[in-house]
Amino acid sequence: NISVSNPTSGSIQVTIPTVANATSVRLYWKPVTGTGYSLISLNPTTSTYTITGLQSGVNYRVWAAFVNANQVFYSQWQTLSTTIGCTGAPVNPTVTAIAGHCSRVKVKWPNHPSAATALPYRLYYRVQGSSGFNVVACTTDSLFVNNLATNTIYEFFYRVICTGGNQINSLVTIYTTCAGPAKQSGSALSGNGGILEHNGRYLVDVDFPTLATYADNIVADGNVHEINLNEVNNIDLNGPDAALTQAPALEMGINGNFNLIPNPTNGNVTVDYTLANEGDVIIRIMDVQGKLVHEQLLSNAAKTGSVQINLTELNSGVYLVNVKGTGYNETKRLVVSK
Repeated sequence: NISVSNPTSGSIQVTIPTVANATSVRLYWKPVTGTGYSLISLNPTTSTYTITGLQSGVNYRVWAAFVNANQVFYSQWQTLSTTIGCTGAPVNPTVTAIAGHCSRVKVKWPNHPSAATALPYRLYYRVQGSSGFNVVACTTDSLFVNNLATNTIYEFFYRVICTGGNQINSLVTIYTTCAGPAKQSGSALSGNGGILEHNGRYLVDVDFPTLATYADNIVADGNVHEINLNEVNNIDLNGPDAALTQAPALEMGINGNFNLIPNPTNGNVTVDYTLANEGDVIIRIMDVQGKLVHEQLLSNAAKTGSVQINLTELNSGVYLVNVKGTGYNETKRLVVSK
């Protein structure tokens, strides 16, 4: 048998045994899932040969034929994958629905061995057929995407920023959000209503008969009010006008702290945090209308850490940065000035 070893992003090395009475050797190779093959004729004394010009991240099948005037003997084939280099298209991302949320998905892709250490990925997404993409710079291999339209076809792909500056785009994933128009998020509260999500906003189905601040979205039914979640903490949900009996309080500035450096910023910002507890940390950046523009999950994070976030795609303005950890949830203002 031959043997295969030392793969790179574009080559595989083949070790060829010496076969008595062979007058030539033919070496064959092909992608395992492909059709056709390539071959080269070699001197029978050739002990090693490096196949070049291969595709990055592809599994290849390699075999040899030993030939003399009367006979041809074939070796068994061997398989080996080339490494993933900064050439060729990486596999497309996986898009997963979030239970109970038609406008929110998790997008994940394989870690790329050639990716740069700082902000190595860009996630691109858009409604299929529309012009331009939403772009988010990512430090990890996954991202939660919010505020998607329901019952809509989206395109997702990611770009790898490789060490040395080369860039490659993945293949595209097509994903259709669930139909909606609203999906129940959690159980009904106090038997009088529930929380529904529609296009990233929350509809609280309760009775606010005298709460004049919030106009009824559907006049006919008299009990559906659209509420900006950023304002929920300013409403007495335990008061006589609300059918909700309990409202969880946000922990603001308890069990930790974080700083934004620099603030104001004209590009990157570093989130420098110190928390009382280890565990998952989620960093979210929203505009003043509450639209999520960046989200990042740090799994099993230490109590202290620093994360650099690329904000060069954002327009000048005021943004809200929220850091949430175990027993900690705080939001601060960030000014982007260009």
